Amino acid sequence: MGLFELVVIVVALSTVSTIFKSAFAYRARRLPATDQEALRRIEDGLQDLRDQVGALHAETAELQERVDFTERMLAQHRDASQRLGA
Repeated sequence: MGLFELVVIVVALSTVSTIFKSAFAYRARRLPATDQEALRRIEDGLQDLRDQVGALHAETAELQERVDFTERMLAQHRDASQRLGA
């Protein structure tokens, strides 16, 4: 396959992609009110999930900091015990 054919395929795929995007956008604008409401509820639900994931991420980071601190404290205690025992 030559460069020309590759360029033709890329342009064709790009054009098809643009057509599908336009069609979906047009369809979304023409949704009945009930579908618009359903879409809004889905978007709200997705935002709630994003918020929950963000909160879980923050909690996980805090827990990781606590684990790191505990590991450092245990290592210090172990080192001190070894020095006293040696």
